[in-house]
Amino acid sequence: MEWGYLNGMLEALGFDRKWTDLLLYCVTTVRYTIQVNGVGVGSVCPTRGIRQGDPLSPYLFIICAEGLSVLLQQAEGCGDIHGIRIARGAPVVMHLFFADDSLLFFRATSGEAQSVKGCLDSYNAESGQLVNYDKSSIMFSSNTGTETREMVTACMGVRETADFGRYLGLPSVLGHNKSTTFRYIEEKVWERLGSWQHRFLSKAGKEVMLKSVAQALPIFTMSVFLLPGRLCDKIEKLFNRYWWGGGVSNGRGVHWMTWSRLSVPKCRGGLGFRRLHEFNIALLAKQGWRLLTTSHSLVRQLLKAKYFPKCEFMEASISNNPSYMWRSIMAGQSVLREVLARRIGDGKATKIWSWPWLADPSNASLITSLVDALREATVSGLMNERGQWDEEILNDLFEEADVRRIIATPIANHLPDSWRWVGDIRGAYSVKHGYKILTAVVLCIHLGSSLRGRRFEAYQFRLSSCGERAVHMAAVFWMLWTVRNDRVWGIAVIHNHILRLISTWNDAYKLAASRAYSIVKQCLSIASDIGNVVVRHVKRLANRVAHVIARATDSSSDLGVWSIVPPDCISSFLDQ
Repeated sequence: MEWGYLNGMLEALGFDRKWTDLLLYCVTTVRYTIQVNGVGVGSVCPTRGIRQGDPLSPYLFIICAEGLSVLLQQAEGCGDIHGIRIARGAPVVMHLFFADDSLLFFRATSGEAQSVKGCLDSYNAESGQLVNYDKSSIMFSSNTGTETREMVTACMGVRETADFGRYLGLPSVLGHNKSTTFRYIEEKVWERLGSWQHRFLSKAGKEVMLKSVAQALPIFTMSVFLLPGRLCDKIEKLFNRYWWGGGVSNGRGVHWMTWSRLSVPKCRGGLGFRRLHEFNIALLAKQGWRLLTTSHSLVRQLLKAKYFPKCEFMEASISNNPSYMWRSIMAGQSVLREVLARRIGDGKATKIWSWPWLADPSNASLITSLVDALREATVSGLMNERGQWDEEILNDLFEEADVRRIIATPIANHLPDSWRWVGDIRGAYSVKHGYKILTAVVLCIHLGSSLRGRRFEAYQFRLSSCGERAVHMAAVFWMLWTVRNDRVWGIAVIHNHILRLISTWNDAYKLAASRAYSIVKQCLSIASDIGNVVVRHVKRLANRVAHVIARATDSSSDLGVWSIVPPDCISSFLDQ
């Protein structure tokens, strides 16, 4: 890097003369000493270049690379170069720089190839840097002809390639088989755990090795792409084999616990290892959070123009023929829905009955039912001219409990509405909190009986820590009934039923005045009358109890009150 070019770039960007002289003094007062067998034999005073490893060097390099960016932008302004646009309304992308790596986008014509080559030659002459064409390559779109490819390749002086491989640690092209694409992660983990010096560590050393080294290897890839579940299982098996056996290549050692048990937090009896799939989703939710909060980023502008041009990220869908990166980011959307809320500024961008926006830490949603005429109304309509809550409007529209909570919600009229993460003191999403939400299992039911030759798997779901025993009992009964119907009638809706059940019971606990809460109280009363209740999976023939109760509660000929506990209709079955 020529020092004169660096000085010119600093002046062109408007830096003060004293600050420029200070930076150049740090760069130019460099002396290298040559040592032979530990003895200095001379020194060298350079006249160009910036020191590698200096904390200032990366920033100075970015400033110098801005010159190449300006040359390319000037060529685009003159119409000599045209970038790519991934969707209508998306910004044009012509170049992407990362340190000393560059990606240039232009049309496959001889004119544009010569313009790009001219910009590179001008930058080389002024800055003193040279392009390594031997390490450079060019990739064309599938509809580019062979003659055009040969002409552009000869003009640029680089070789053609069909795939850049892994660029900056990530695969540049994804095929249909994602397990094959991301197999390099499994290989890296195997190489790290399979080395001989790691086989003889103590249990404490193995724990540090797994948590700090092995489980950190796929983090960069998992923050962008959703790894296949089969690949996550294979990597976790390597972790488990290393923990119990001392290596990944031998099968010695008894696996006394499964990886799911080892992944439980230490406060619950586990060892606190990460579950890769859940951690992967928590990392992808971070990307979704950035799409919500950083409207100026280039990635957000590109994805919004292509996938959600008329709405926000939280209302976006996968759409037709999406990229795998977009599918991966959408996998973290469900995590954001758990605890996401709006922070009220001027109230113009937040609908009253859309997303939670109250400052109540326990429940940021409104209790009052939706008014159809005000479905599209915003929170700004609830404020007066001074930017404060209009209590007359609040008393007319909302219940008394909502009115108190709305008045307690602060307003920042000088700022626009924004998103906040409930539970964090700064209101920002963290991967740690998202992972806790995904792994916070309050109730876990293991069904070991078999039906139709298939074993029941362990179904896990989360309920609010309400402390109501009847809620847990009702959840158990409902899940058993749903699983039974799923296996007998082939209805593949168990997951949706459980999610609806979770939502219903969570809302019932939060809204004590709702109808669902009265059902919970009735279940609690019945359970207390019965006494000790044991829940177990029974065979299909003994499942008539649920059928009889369902018929009795739905029958118009029977009374709606049971005076005898347990009811006569099922007493004969309970005696068996």
